[in-house]
Amino acid sequence: MKVVTFINDFFGFPYMDECNNSEEFSTKIPKLLNKAKKEILITSMLSRDFYEKNEIKEAISNAIKREASIKIILDHKANNDNLPSWLIDEAKSGKIKIKKSKNNIPHSIVVDKENVRVEKEHEAEKWENATNIIAYNNAVEGLKWRCYFYGLWESDEVEEYSP
Repeated sequence: MKVVTFINDFFGFPYMDECNNSEEFSTKIPKLLNKAKKEILITSMLSRDFYEKNEIKEAISNAIKREASIKIILDHKANNDNLPSWLIDEAKSGKIKIKKSKNNIPHSIVVDKENVRVEKEHEAEKWENATNIIAYNNAVEGLKWRCYFYGLWESDEVEEYSP
């Protein structure tokens, strides 16, 4: 197992309620989503409010127009009640792919995952029972989580989900 770090295009945070009305939602996350050239991976976004924010909806819509691949991995407790109708419509049309985690996973947004570099491989030993989580570090003052997912979409930790 390799430890990989997404260099620039990553944003993670622990609690949706802490960030829901913060600067991250109005500026940082849309800016990150708008940088996507090939792929966006969003994990564990439970809050319908997240997807209903105009800035987020517009950024995802723009990514669809750029033909970026958009993948969403829902938390294991999520269902259609956590998704707005516009996102369900995009998923049904095939423009957005959705899977569901079998376990609890942290919130994260990853853009264009080929922007990676290999880190110290021995650090992966800490995660022998979590093959989908490659590296996991708390960031400044615990307000942001740095969670790196590489291969989670293809792993047996997620299952198909049809909205």
